[in-house]
Amino acid sequence: MSTRLKRRRLVGMLLTELWKSHKFLSEPSYQNNRDDFPHARLAKTNEAWNYSALGPSFLA
Repeated sequence: MSTRLKRRRLVGMLLTELWKSHKFLSEPSYQNNRDDFPHARLAKTNEAWNYSALGPSFLA
């Protein structure tokens, strides 16, 4: 049971991080001349994920 829950949480965390990477890399700032990185938005997103049931972000 414990291994299954840990594996499930790991998969959830990995999928969450992949989704966040996809969202940030599809920003227009990455497509044209790579303007400023949205640091404030990333920090806000990480903070929101830290309080989710999936646990803390890998980027936190």
